[in-house]
Amino acid sequence: MARRLSLLNQLHAQYTEAFNTPVPNKCKNDVRWLRSKLLAHKKNETDEIANKVVDTIKKHHLEISSPPTAKKQKVVIKTVESLPDLLNKNATYKDWVKFNKLQEEATDDQKELFVKKAKGENGGKESFYSIAKTEARLKEGETEVSEAEKQLKGLFVSETLQNKITELLKHFRLLYDKTSNNTDVIPKELMPMVYEKLYAYLIAEMKAMKSRVILEKTVPIVEAFDTADKETETSKLREDIASLKHDIEKCPDGERFNEMKNTLKNELREKENKLLKLQSGTENVEGLDMLDGASQLM
Repeated sequence: MARRLSLLNQLHAQYTEAFNTPVPNKCKNDVRWLRSKLLAHKKNETDEIANKVVDTIKKHHLEISSPPTAKKQKVVIKTVESLPDLLNKNATYKDWVKFNKLQEEATDDQKELFVKKAKGENGGKESFYSIAKTEARLKEGETEVSEAEKQLKGLFVSETLQNKITELLKHFRLLYDKTSNNTDVIPKELMPMVYEKLYAYLIAEMKAMKSRVILEKTVPIVEAFDTADKETETSKLREDIASLKHDIEKCPDGERFNEMKNTLKNELREKENKLLKLQSGTENVEGLDMLDGASQLM
């Protein structure tokens, strides 16, 4: 009995602490009810803690994968202001065109830094335009040029056409390759920019030429078909007109046949008007010789 009272007192204390209210009078001695209530309450607390943990983990994951954008750091694009800057990856080819100017303005320290970066001796990550990296890109580029030239020549079986491709490529080189017989040339350092514009021109010309060739193939067929169709219709109209004229000529005179003759004349006018439109190529025709309702040639 004492043990039961001790158990009840413990359960009462736990219930009051959990629910912040005394145990109902009718349930004070019901050990089973008290235990079930306390177990259910404990389960709810456990679930809430677990949910909070899950929410915290999700929130942390989102912060890592999608950091707040409200306070993004401002991206500062470095510009080429001195000779050593030319060796940085952000330097464009247009920046390299200013090489002579930057070299003239460079201090001794800047020139020394340029040399170290060019030789890859500056420490840290090797510069994008270091001699070693640039030579590697040049080797790769020359291989691609050679392969592209072979593919151009491989477009044709005829040696004459292959030679035309060779002459075309030679002509490009004459734009900048200065010789005793070719002195008025484009400076080599400007040619990459010329090639960029030429590339854009060739792409545009390619697209235009495709449309031009397609039209050159399509239009003659359509015109020939339309011409044949027009000639067929013209021939049919001429036959109808000749037949109507013959019928009008053979139609007897007299009041009894006037209505028939007028019907034939109206039909003749319609046929001649349609023929005139076909022959003139316009819908805006007058047919002055048909003002009396039939051809004046009658």
